Parts: sequence; structure tokens; C-alpha cells
Amino acid sequence: KYGLIDSSFNFILEPNYENKIFFEAGQKYIIVKRNMLYGVIDTSMHEVIPCLYPSISQRFFTQTQLFEVNVDGKFGMINMSNMIVLSVEYDYISLFMFSGEGEGKFCFVVKIGDKFALMTLDGKPITEFIYTGWGKDESGKSYLYRDDRTFMILQDGTEIPFLR
Repeated sequence: KYGLIDSSFNFILEPNYENKIFFEAGQKYIIVKRNMLYGVIDTSMHEVIPCLYPSISQRFFTQTQLFEVNVDGKFGMINMSNMIVLSVEYDYISLFMFSGEGEGKFCFVVKIGDKFALMTLDGKPITEFIYTGWGKDESGKSYLYRDDRTFMILQDGTEIPFLR
């Protein structure tokens, strides 16, 4: 079991975790594991997300300040207060970069079954589940496919036909 001690060898975090714990410069949180489940602690050594999840990822944290969780093969997003932002029901989640006036801003592209849709970073739908695929161009701008057509999507969900 792992925990953390101070310079006087006093525990500042009891050894209750199954993974080594260390904070790198500037890091504000760390994913921890207890009883085969994952959670998150902050620099004050508080477990801000309890160890309840079979899997937690920080792959979108820089852009969203959210953690991706996986429960029984379904994905969702939670915030640092352990509030669900995207329910744990999606087969796939990634980041989608808008075009037009929202260029450089992100939302989530999510998949249920064989259809994709866009959701805001706070979990509100932008589009319906009508798209059959998605991709990115050389600049990182994202697009969606439907009916053998390709569309760039604006922040309000407006489709712009994408010509290659």
C-alpha cells in the first residue's frame, strides 16, 4: 500500500492506495487506486473523486477540466466534484474542434451504437445521433459524416458542407 509522508516522516496521506503517489511540479491532482477502483486526490490530500470507478482517464483534462470514466465498457465524463457531466452511457467519447466563429473551441463527439452526435462540454446536446462517422483535417478541425456527405459543424449545430 502507498501513501505520502512529510519531511518529518508523518503521514499526510495514509497508505491506503495500490499505486505510487507523487505530484509533479504544477500538478493539481493525481489518479489513485484502492480496492481495484480508481479515484482522484488533490494537492491538499483530499479524495475529490472517491475510488468508485473501474477506470479513470485524464486524456481530455487539459481542454475540459473533466475526467473520462469507464464502467462496464461505457464511457462518461465527471468533474472534480464527482458530478456527472456526460452520463456513463457512450460507446465512445472524443474531442471535436469547431469550425467558423467557434474555431479553436471544443465539444465532445460521442457515439451510441453506430451513430455519432455532438455534446457541449457541460453535457448539453448540440446535434442528434444522426452521423455515421467523424474525422479531422490537417489543421485539427473536426467534421462529421452523414449520407455519404461530410460536414463541418458550427457551435450551434449548423452543418457546413465540407469539400475536400
